[in-house]
Amino acid sequence: MSIYPRWFRAVRAVVRVFAEKMDVRGAERVQAPCVLVTRHLNNYGPVAVYLYSPVEFHIWSLHMFFDADKCREHFANYTLPQRARMPKPLARALARLMSYPIAWFFRTQIRAVPVWRGLKTVMKTFDLSVDELEKGENLLIMSDVHYAQEGKEIGEIYTGFLHLGKLYYKRTGKRLSFVAMSINRKEKYLRFGEPIVFDPTVPFAQEKERITEALLQELRDDY
Repeated sequence: MSIYPRWFRAVRAVVRVFAEKMDVRGAERVQAPCVLVTRHLNNYGPVAVYLYSPVEFHIWSLHMFFDADKCREHFANYTLPQRARMPKPLARALARLMSYPIAWFFRTQIRAVPVWRGLKTVMKTFDLSVDELEKGENLLIMSDVHYAQEGKEIGEIYTGFLHLGKLYYKRTGKRLSFVAMSINRKEKYLRFGEPIVFDPTVPFAQEKERITEALLQELRDDY
């Protein structure tokens, strides 16, 4: 059963007819549940993964997109005036129109996982994430710190999500896989890498370094 609503799948099918074609490689490697790891590639990454990925997932997204008031503030004060270079009066008006549909969409339609930062709140993100993994469903994390960066040089990535391997094992006794999802705009393909399995018998700092390097290598290899 799909985790996406019927209307979303119908719209996606129509958009695919008119959008550029993207070759999908390695989807057969993905065994749910797993954590998919990819890049923002500015605004292209989020669109591409929902449009082309045959593997369904719950995406990690900042918590303000789940609350209409916080979403409006974020779009009015940052996204639209700073990133889109929109005049502030227009940004405020557009943010007011966008905020409620966006919050509804993230909460109830694509069933994203809200991401909080800080020691007191981040555990809510991990608890919700492990809940989804326990159901046999996948997560998708866009891990690059500099999300507008494209090309082979990825730069710094967030690695806190690797704690999911430890937390999932603690709750279920099962080993969690992490899979790099590469998006190559130039060659027009989306590729799923080899699963990288978390080993709970290895010290966490060592395992974190191993998985991070393996994911980075997979993501770099496609440029």
